[in-house]
Amino acid sequence: MRKLIALLLALCVLSGLLTAFAEGDADQEAEGDRFEDWDPPKDEPAGGMKFDFILRLHPENLSGELGEKAKGYAELLNALRFHGTYAQSLESDVFDLSLSVIPVDSRAEPITLRVHGVQDLMYLDSSLFGDNCSVALANQSLLNFCSKMSEHLGIPLQYPALLLPYTWLFHLALPIRDWNGMVESMDENGVISKEAVHFLWDCWNYRLDNYDPLQILESALTKDSDMEEAFRGVVTEAPVYFEKTVAQEQEIHVLREGDTEIWRAASGDFYRETNTDTRRIMDLNLPRMQCGYQPVFYLETIHEENRQSGRVRFQLLNTDGMQEDLLNLEASYTSFPETWPVNAQSLFGVSLTGGLLPNIGFSVYLATEDNGHVRAEVRKPTVDYEPGAVMLTIEGDMTPLAADATIKEFTLLDLQGALDLLEANDGTIRDYLPGMLRPMLTGILRFLVGIPTSACQTIMDDMENLGVVNLLLGE
Repeated sequence: MRKLIALLLALCVLSGLLTAFAEGDADQEAEGDRFEDWDPPKDEPAGGMKFDFILRLHPENLSGELGEKAKGYAELLNALRFHGTYAQSLESDVFDLSLSVIPVDSRAEPITLRVHGVQDLMYLDSSLFGDNCSVALANQSLLNFCSKMSEHLGIPLQYPALLLPYTWLFHLALPIRDWNGMVESMDENGVISKEAVHFLWDCWNYRLDNYDPLQILESALTKDSDMEEAFRGVVTEAPVYFEKTVAQEQEIHVLREGDTEIWRAASGDFYRETNTDTRRIMDLNLPRMQCGYQPVFYLETIHEENRQSGRVRFQLLNTDGMQEDLLNLEASYTSFPETWPVNAQSLFGVSLTGGLLPNIGFSVYLATEDNGHVRAEVRKPTVDYEPGAVMLTIEGDMTPLAADATIKEFTLLDLQGALDLLEANDGTIRDYLPGMLRPMLTGILRFLVGIPTSACQTIMDDMENLGVVNLLLGE
């Protein structure tokens, strides 16, 4: 329970974390400019949103220790509002998020935060860093870095990293490329030869032992799980499973029947995809693996009258009854508006069970208005499908950016000298900390002027229990 609460402390431990990280990588040398060929954006047209929200935590609806701990954080949120903008280029993957955390008490000063960049490289600026300090974060090492945070502080930040699509796209990039290579070998009759299937097995088998990103992803998924051995059994079997169990060392036929594409192997039809003007369905139906698990995937999306609904299911089901499922993820959403702002009511639901990842479940009731007002209620799940107790309320305004909005041009040279968290060592930490610690401490103190004493005490208690206070003091 303490680890869940500790996620809220990520910003507070940044300066101490840098020192801890440097100790583990003091001998690491910079690899040079990995992004020297990147072509920077030039005032690209952008879409996005302006937002202004308040958050209200409801500790009375949280049980046990979590409910008691949440009282201090509820008081903290009651004293704040969140204002900012998010812009996304219409021509590339460039984005720019600016956020101000504003105390309601006029005596206090807000904390500002800006995250911007491209898919591969993000930059973080904050009023806590001062005017001349930026932090660089390369997506290719984000998950590994968050896992190191977990080892140093016991804060499981690998889970937020796993929520980012970029994390998965990078760590599975080469296995995905191998798959696409097999698909591109399909002849004009829709036949993928058994030689192409075998080559995919060769590639995937090689990646398991020689592709570091895949091993980092596997380690992050199993870090806090007691089913590490079972999951590694699934991963290790995957290459031979596809060739010998699914394809059975034979060719694969890709057939079309109307709006449906069917993938047929010696073991039978194992994949169907249907696309119409209003509906898309993807259904994976694979046989049982030798290790005792069966992969299941189903995705359905529906577009009707500027509304979108859908559901997804991804499972690694135990088929022998000897132990629990590895993973059982189910999510759904109904009547989500495709244009904004608009009068609409939507419902989201998420359920994650199984032994691999922490089990969670919640539903979100979302109401939007055509003037941009938004209200969302995050509720507990219930077995009888009735609305559960409200755990968190989010309310405020969200309106589109102006039609002529752009993302300002920036270049890597403008940010040369930013602290790269993922290549930090003792020398770079020594160079940056003196200029960063003073504005950080000053900014935090000026911010805390408007925060209730009980909320500050809760945060300090948790930081002390986690050993963060000792880390910051260098003890």
